[in-house]
Amino acid sequence: MFADIDHSHPEVRQELFRWVEWLPQQMKLGGMRLDAIKHLSYRFLRDFVGHIDAHVDPDWFLVGEYWREDSEFLAKFIEFMHHRISLFDVQLVSNFSRVSMDEAGDLRRVLDDALCLWKPKNAVTFVVNHDTQAGQSLEIAPFFIPLAYALILLRANSGLPCVFYADLFGSTGQHPQPSPASFVPPTSGGAILPKMMLARKLWAYGTQHDYFDRPQCVGFTRLGHAAKAGGDGLAVVMTNAWRYARKAMFVGKHHAGEAWTDLLRWCPGTVVIDDGGWGVFPVGRRSVAVWVNAAASGREMVDAFVL
Repeated sequence: MFADIDHSHPEVRQELFRWVEWLPQQMKLGGMRLDAIKHLSYRFLRDFVGHIDAHVDPDWFLVGEYWREDSEFLAKFIEFMHHRISLFDVQLVSNFSRVSMDEAGDLRRVLDDALCLWKPKNAVTFVVNHDTQAGQSLEIAPFFIPLAYALILLRANSGLPCVFYADLFGSTGQHPQPSPASFVPPTSGGAILPKMMLARKLWAYGTQHDYFDRPQCVGFTRLGHAAKAGGDGLAVVMTNAWRYARKAMFVGKHHAGEAWTDLLRWCPGTVVIDDGGWGVFPVGRRSVAVWVNAAASGREMVDAFVL
């Protein structure tokens, strides 16, 4: 990284310890990102984090960028750091890229060896690597971005999701210019991602049932929790195939008789939950559907919400 710093030198250590005490006095901070930590001394990092806990704030959120597609190694690093640091889930975003760019990509393998499976409380999940250095970003097919967000936002015990600012609000592109002509709109026009984020807040609770049983069509359900939104849950189904698909999934007998519709409005129609708590949920080609009770608590607000 062209910065040859000897983190074992006592004066260097003390200066960095002093700096991390000084910094939050200048601005309001709740945590810190530690960049490119594969190039730093592991023992210094552990001491640095210990100093933060002892002299700054033990509740600071600390996330490190360790770019290595080896979740077992990263899990051991987290253990070395006494689980006090989180790491970006590199394997997961690599899976997203690989599956999305393959016409016959196997969705059943999209979570394979992801860090969020090894250390769900210490994995920060994201969808695209937006590196500013040319050639360093992983390419992901545009159609797959909503599918990936559904996976990181709505599943149980799957890490802490990180939403890219430009996917939510848009950006001025790779070469920003002070002109409206350079504006790049957000993913799906700003309507899809906010609804998923609100669905996470309102209905992504309770027991999860997975249906990763077909190569190009997978799904999962959350049965809801009585203490959250009156127990309303959700059902997610996605496909990367060029044809419509459907999947029978269990959402709980307590939802029997309810009429569910696609929150994203990409898939028309209504699914009525049967007496056994099952429904057959369709999804449009190369897309994702998030099915929720049409009368769920908060549904009207979510349906009307667009950034």
